[in-house]
Amino acid sequence: MVTEIKSEDGKILLKFSESITIHNVSDTKSVLDKVEVEEGVKVDFTEVAEIDSAGFQLLYTFLRDLRRSGVMVEFIGLSEPIKNFCSTYNLEL
Repeated sequence: MVTEIKSEDGKILLKFSESITIHNVSDTKSVLDKVEVEEGVKVDFTEVAEIDSAGFQLLYTFLRDLRRSGVMVEFIGLSEPIKNFCSTYNLEL
């Protein structure tokens, strides 16, 4: 779930915490749909305690679309659950 959105160094900081799961994917998508990015995005997953395939799919699609439109995406923190999920399914953000 997105808990903070702010502008930092000309980029948008998206801070996630708690969980990114099917239980809150709709709310998370509503927030992400409103984010307007021009230069870049910093994504902080430091406080994410849980992620499932629905949450990952939402994030992957959002970040893929940003990259396709030329937006730089930078990760400033990956929690163990995020690392484990990616490792288990051989995925890259």
